[in-house]
Amino acid sequence: MSLDRAIFAWLGPLSMLLTPIYPEIGGFCPAGLWLGKSLFGLLTLSVLFAEQKMFGKVALGDLQGAMSDIFNEIDEEVRRDKVLQFWQRHQNSLIGLLLAVVLGSAGFTSWQQHQKKQAELLSARYEAAIEESRAGRSDDAERILVELVKDAPDGYKLLSRFRLAAETGKADPAKSIAAYDVLAADGSLPVLLRDIARYRAAVLASGQIDAKALAARLEPLTAKPGSMTGLAQELLGLSAMQAGDYDQAGRLFDAITIDRTSPQSLRQRVEIYLGLIRGGPVQSSS
Repeated sequence: MSLDRAIFAWLGPLSMLLTPIYPEIGGFCPAGLWLGKSLFGLLTLSVLFAEQKMFGKVALGDLQGAMSDIFNEIDEEVRRDKVLQFWQRHQNSLIGLLLAVVLGSAGFTSWQQHQKKQAELLSARYEAAIEESRAGRSDDAERILVELVKDAPDGYKLLSRFRLAAETGKADPAKSIAAYDVLAADGSLPVLLRDIARYRAAVLASGQIDAKALAARLEPLTAKPGSMTGLAQELLGLSAMQAGDYDQAGRLFDAITIDRTSPQSLRQRVEIYLGLIRGGPVQSSS
């Protein structure tokens, strides 16, 4: 047996015996463990050099391999001890965090399923109101819409308010006009929706009020350019034609044609109106 192997044979058990006696060299202290292993490595090198003098030259590769193995083992044990100490110090927090993530994910998924189910139920109720209206059962349609206005979320509540205003107009135009006026005055709604409500109220009222009163109703839409300006001018032009004021009607229709933002379908309708105006009033034959 070579001298280095003999030294290794009795140094191993000796280092294990010294560890509990000198915990500052080994034990659970990473720095002490590293120091103990390093001392052991230095002692091994001393033995190898002694063997070199006694028995000849030691291969450089064997020396480098021995040192590499020793320090790799030291690093691995230090890392293992650090991980163990971190886990022992923070295990309760880590377990609590893991449980919070799992429970939070499960709760969020459950909430999404609930929201999806509620949306499907609301959609079915709204579609039922539309079907009742198409079937001519306005009373049943109004009843469903009133319930949606009371207990539905904001989106379906707003749809139901507009639909209910239109539904009531079938039997009572004045009630429908009042409902649209409430929507037009609701400052919580977007401007476009308020303009739509104002325009629909004016359409219902156009057959009951004169041109001046109608112009007053539509003044918020015609005072400044907007998405509903052209439709408001069209309604005023038709009212002027009905009153026999073809000059005013022509001016309103011309304003629509020169407005580049006017939709193509509106322009086509205005061309028909202007053709009628050029032909002049229809003379009744006696």
